[in-house]
Amino acid sequence: MATAVSAAVSLPSSNSTSLPTRISIISPDRINFKVPLPYRNVCGGGNGKMVVSIRAQVTTEAPAKVEKVSKKMEEGVVVNKYRPKDPYIGRCLLNTKITGDDAPGETWHMVFSTEGEVPYREGQSIGVIPDGIDKNGKPHKLRLYSIASSALGDFGDSKTVSLCVKRLVYTNDKGELVKGVCSNFLCDLKPGAEVKITGPVGKEMLMPKDPNATVIMLATGTGIAPFRSFLWKMFFEKHVDYKFNGLAWLFLGVPTSSSLLYKEEFEKMKEKAPENFRLDFAVSREQTNEKGEKMYIQTRMAQYAQELWELLKKDSTFVYMCGLKGMEKGIDDIMADLAAKDARRIYPSMAEENSRSRGTVRWFDDQKGYGFISPDLGGEDLFVHQSSIKSDGFRTLQEGQVVEFLIALENDRTKAIEVTGPDGSSVDKIGKDFYSAGRGGRSGGFGFRSGGGGTGRNGGGNAYRGGGDGCYNCGGSGHMARDCRRQMMNAGGGGGDGACYNCGDYGHMARDCNRGRGSGGGGGGGGGGGACYNCGGVGHLARECPSGGGGGGYGRFGGGGGGGGGGGGGGGFGRFASVGGGNCYNCGEQGHFARECPNNSAA
Repeated sequence: MATAVSAAVSLPSSNSTSLPTRISIISPDRINFKVPLPYRNVCGGGNGKMVVSIRAQVTTEAPAKVEKVSKKMEEGVVVNKYRPKDPYIGRCLLNTKITGDDAPGETWHMVFSTEGEVPYREGQSIGVIPDGIDKNGKPHKLRLYSIASSALGDFGDSKTVSLCVKRLVYTNDKGELVKGVCSNFLCDLKPGAEVKITGPVGKEMLMPKDPNATVIMLATGTGIAPFRSFLWKMFFEKHVDYKFNGLAWLFLGVPTSSSLLYKEEFEKMKEKAPENFRLDFAVSREQTNEKGEKMYIQTRMAQYAQELWELLKKDSTFVYMCGLKGMEKGIDDIMADLAAKDARRIYPSMAEENSRSRGTVRWFDDQKGYGFISPDLGGEDLFVHQSSIKSDGFRTLQEGQVVEFLIALENDRTKAIEVTGPDGSSVDKIGKDFYSAGRGGRSGGFGFRSGGGGTGRNGGGNAYRGGGDGCYNCGGSGHMARDCRRQMMNAGGGGGDGACYNCGDYGHMARDCNRGRGSGGGGGGGGGGGACYNCGGVGHLARECPSGGGGGGYGRFGGGGGGGGGGGGGGGFGRFASVGGGNCYNCGEQGHFARECPNNSAA
């Protein structure tokens, strides 16, 4: 059974900063609450100091309830034991302001009795239903608040729960004073007043079980609440089954020094365990860094950038954030910067070692010829150029594709080179059969399996459809080029400069052509089934062909037909479009390539 280290204390008034302790005496009609560590009391005394005495009738018997058992409860985490329709009725035992008079806003620390009926864990929250009704005449909705006490409570008997609440008061656009319903209800509570409590809820912020963990806590304002519960268990309590031997590092951001919550408590912890607790405040309106910038929480963290990053890389490190939503971006930026700097240190050593890495393609653009790979080791995404891809066919990558690569440094920039599939395999042999419809220009042309022809507006196009499945004129599917609604042919790389794809002449569309319907069109696609569409050779693409030239054009036979070349099924060319690959894409005859064609002038 866990026991708490507690001391009876006198609590200074809001004008006092001293922290003396005093013995308290408990009697049936006078309850002097034991507090493990002092904090300010809203009540004043003769010399500004007094033992907290609250006359309150506290019931020791709770109504019988049927407790629902969930999987979380079986694991020791109780959730939603009390709900809005049947809340627990607690009583306010203590309510004291813990910010200075010149602080921008009031923050109060309050303790409620639970008689052990609201079992919670460090990092959970409770709901509070304020008295009264809303503008619609209905009871107010509950508000959730992070619990600011350890599971044992401030008095060490597991019969109380504490909150840290800032009073919300502001002026709206109409100049009207607006008061937060629940925050003002709580901050105005007097000892002995009833409080409707729901919960507990939450498991996302639970304290790590590992007593040797590194716990980094980032808080602004009342976001300190869950971390106070962590730290009390770590440093103010003695447990049979838990003794914290790790590192707890708290960063607390506030606007002014008079807004520093629980400052005396945290400083006492630091004195008690200097090797296990680090404390850093960021007071934005009073402190600046060496550049003269306001000291926000991320500014303070930047001063320990390298040390923090080394801790973050450890599996035993946990990072928690709680407070203003606006803090997220600043902290995210500093974390990303830490990761990027580390990546720049890691990559050069990997490049020197010439070791292969693995990653996932984030995106790749075929037209631009480059993309980025996210390394499995983390860090910045790596640039990859099409020329660095090792492939037996068209060199491209797919989003989400797993690849291996070497890391190279060039002009102080890291990039991926010698990109292959897993275990050095060709990237075109990974997973599903990519691009079976062919590829050339943007879509049509070179086929990995089914041969060329083409899909897409720049595609090779053979006969009416070729190896691909789209109109070679507009790139759409569901119709052939002869039925395409486009009034003029696309001159962008396939299909021939605005001429009839059937005969190559101007002034009419293919559907009106007197030459008949048998011819195909479109140059510009890749080879029909793995061969260069220019020379018919294999092992290179047309853009690298030593013979020069290329598809496209329009000429007598409908544009030199993309996709001639060797390989199965594909390509199409001029009026002999129904003939498969292996024919001269210029004249349509077999037995020679286009470079040897006697009718080269037609191209």
